Amino acid sequence: MVNAPQQAQRGRFGWSRWQYVLLAMIVVQALFGDRGLVAAYKTGLYRAELANKVAALRAENARQRQEIQSLLHDRDYLESIARKELGMVREDEIVYQFARDEVPRK
Repeated sequence: MVNAPQQAQRGRFGWSRWQYVLLAMIVVQALFGDRGLVAAYKTGLYRAELANKVAALRAENARQRQEIQSLLHDRDYLESIARKELGMVREDEIVYQFARDEVPRK
């Protein structure tokens, strides 16, 4: 049987203070430790972010593959790129260039 002074030191469930402290430390570690619930939540967010980046990169790769195929096999597309980016014209075309009206600085 437990004497009166020991009974006064025991808590609600018959546990000593050290057992409560140990339980509190275990709970804190389970929540905030390196492998706790908070870390697991952050890891899940990071994983979702990486999945979004992977999806965006796959879409960009598909777009670039389509552009490569167009450059290799579609002469009209190749011509439009040459006209836009290189300023090329056909032999039978006439190019008009207009001088810009420059405003004198005061």
